Amino acid sequence: MDNPRPEKVAVVDEVKARFEAADGAVLTEYRGLTVAELAALRKELTAAGGDYKVYKNTLVRLAIAGGAQEGVSDLLTGPTAIAFVQGDVSAVAKALREFAKANPALVVKGGVVGDSVMSAADINVLADLPSRETMLAQLAEAQEGRRFLLQGGDCAEMFDDCRSGAIASKLKILLQMSLVLTHGSGKPVIRVGRFAGQYAKPRSDDTETRDGVTLPSYRGDIVNAPEFTGEARAPQPRRMVQ
Repeated sequence: MDNPRPEKVAVVDEVKARFEAADGAVLTEYRGLTVAELAALRKELTAAGGDYKVYKNTLVRLAIAGGAQEGVSDLLTGPTAIAFVQGDVSAVAKALREFAKANPALVVKGGVVGDSVMSAADINVLADLPSRETMLAQLAEAQEGRRFLLQGGDCAEMFDDCRSGAIASKLKILLQMSLVLTHGSGKPVIRVGRFAGQYAKPRSDDTETRDGVTLPSYRGDIVNAPEFTGEARAPQPRRMVQ
């Protein structure tokens, strides 16, 4: 902004801070909603952990320029309101979808969760997830023996494994195992996938020896590389942000 007014600078800073502090944000179009309907929507979103705010699109673009949220710039057209989420993004997605059923003028455009840009379809998938309370209740049932908990994942994943095909294959295995368990035990199964996040592992020995050569142990992709060379096995802090 050339010679920006202080109030505009303050708004840009506020939007930037909100995006950075939020666990997620969902962008919507509210064209056609009445003041009373907007007030009702804000109330429902607040109860779900969301804060529904309206800013000028131009100022939001300035706030997210160069940041992880810049990918939502294309969604900043027409009357746009943003639901900033502290906590369970799926709960806010669910509240928006339920409100839109009774008020079709509300349109979910997409959003961001962490550093990931989400489409409207992605937000709808989040809305399908069980609530935190439901998941806690299911875990309590598992503790009481009324459900079976099945958790799957690698001891330590490799960066190259974080591809949709590899993850889908692991999820398929979990699903197949849960069907067998349901058939055999007669109990519902909670499936927990530990994927795309476990990049380090403890080792019983600090070093590994091959053919008389001793090097530091491979401790996971976030620490060093698996190749048996001095360069690969040296700790590489840059891997933490790779």
